[in-house]
Amino acid sequence: MKLYNAHYSRLMILPILLFIAFLAVILVYPGISLGLDFTGGTRILVKSNTLNAQEVESFLNEQFNLTELKVASISSPLGENSVRIEFTEDKTLVNARAQLNIALENASKNPSVASSAATNVLNALNIPVPENTPAQELVDLAQTSLSQAAASFSSKIQDALVQHFNLGSAVEITREDISSSFGQNFWTQALAVAVSSIVLLTLVIFVFFREVIPSLAVIEAAAFDLLAAMAAMAVFNIPLSLSSIAALLALIGYSVDTDILLTTRLLKRKDKTLYERADEALGTGLTMTFTAMAAVLVLMVISYYTQILVVFEIGFVMFFGMLGDLIATWFLNAPVLLMYIERKQGVNA
Repeated sequence: MKLYNAHYSRLMILPILLFIAFLAVILVYPGISLGLDFTGGTRILVKSNTLNAQEVESFLNEQFNLTELKVASISSPLGENSVRIEFTEDKTLVNARAQLNIALENASKNPSVASSAATNVLNALNIPVPENTPAQELVDLAQTSLSQAAASFSSKIQDALVQHFNLGSAVEITREDISSSFGQNFWTQALAVAVSSIVLLTLVIFVFFREVIPSLAVIEAAAFDLLAAMAAMAVFNIPLSLSSIAALLALIGYSVDTDILLTTRLLKRKDKTLYERADEALGTGLTMTFTAMAAVLVLMVISYYTQILVVFEIGFVMFFGMLGDLIATWFLNAPVLLMYIERKQGVNA
């Protein structure tokens, strides 16, 4: 396969334009969102062939006061249909928690303010407020009541769905609850792992090649792959989650493989001309990438048929990241290395 010649620099136009487009899609519109793993909230999956997503959303809006409610139908070619319900929290609980924080902050230094805030919590939860109760006891009661209300809220939604839509006791419902504090911890830890991985990767690559430009080119290609995958996630409304973060980190490892293949062929080997070595690396790299993409595509199809959403999201991120890797490695990294080697050693290096 002959791709590289004296006009190879023109190949860089496509990845540069895509780089700008990816940033716009991720940061401006439609933008990438954080999943429940990082924001906290509840995800309910109801397997039923009779439910309609719009009817479910309308019912939940009428009966409950939910924040960031998302309801979607999931259809499987095998005939197993489901409705996925996601929401951050009930607005009543959010307001009650804000009042509880005020009560906890003022329990010792300002009992009257604490009593008033605790009373607001109990009123929001429709719980009778005992008379002549000391401020600390009232705050403790509000805290306990709010914890119990939050714990039972998701179950209340499930029961309401089963009763309103006559789903019966045999309907399969799965629920996942993540508190906002756990979500924030997950997000902090995920960022720390991602940053640490990139820093360590940069050091290893620099130690291996001991040249700045080739090392930066490898990192730049990996960054392009991440942006490609995240832009696809933004377009198809797949939020960042623990599973997608893991897929993005795995994608970095795959990207480095193809870039190291290219860089090693161009820098270490001297048996052919520079352009011939680049074309030879291209043939090997395309075989690697297309084989991996085919395997990931099979994974996506199987997980879609069986409705395993976590596996589907991992496959989705890997597939579009590898698609971006084709452009980053052979249209951006390769021209950068060719220019670097030509300037350093001459055209026939």
